[in-house]
Order: sequence, then C-alpha cells, then structure tokens
Amino acid sequence: MVNSIDTDGVKQGFDLEMLEAVCNVVNVPVIASGGAGCISDFTKLFKTLPKVDAGLAASIFHFGEVKISDLKNTSVNDEVRLLFRPILHTCHNNNCQYSLVVWYNLNSILWLQYY
Repeated sequence: MVNSIDTDGVKQGFDLEMLEAVCNVVNVPVIASGGAGCISDFTKLFKTLPKVDAGLAASIFHFGEVKISDLKNTSVNDEVRLLFRPILHTCHNNNCQYSLVVWYNLNSILWLQYY
C-alpha cells in the first residue's frame, strides 16, 4: 500500500505521479491510498495507471460523500469489473468504521492471499 501524505484527506485525486514511479520499480501489487474524493478519481487512477492493482478510500464512504453502490455500478471499461473488500479501520465503543479497497487487477488478490 502506497499512501501519499500530500494527497491524503485532500480529496482531489490520487498522487498519480508518485504511484507511477512506484509501479515502475516494484514487482509486487500496488494499492493506492490517499486522495480519493469522488468516483472519477478511481476510474482516472485505473485508466491512467493500469499497473496499480487497487485503490483505497475511507472518509468518502464514512461521510456518505460517495455511495458504495454507485461505485460498484461504475466500470473502468467494458472488460473490467471492480471488486470490493472492506478492511477494518477503527472501532470505538462498538462503532466500527471501515476502509474500502477497490480492486482493479484481480490477479493481485490471488497473489496477496498466497503470501
């Protein structure tokens, strides 16, 4: 997971330049984190950087700015369906919040489960 401190919480899109640099030097799945503010940020991420395996977001779902159902109905292209997996983020007094990982490259899920 690659988190950009420059874009985290800003909700103006993922740090595409940094993510591209990371994708060019590693041979492991890359999960982009920090910057998602709307549905188009995910589609732009996956269209611009097909080497990115997933995008992660939290606050846009916590505060209802993006509905998960709307994002699920979005496709990057005709051949790609997005897969969603929640990750427990915080729990306080039985009030749990989750981050949501939006997978683009489904082969990476198998890789991560293997290791």
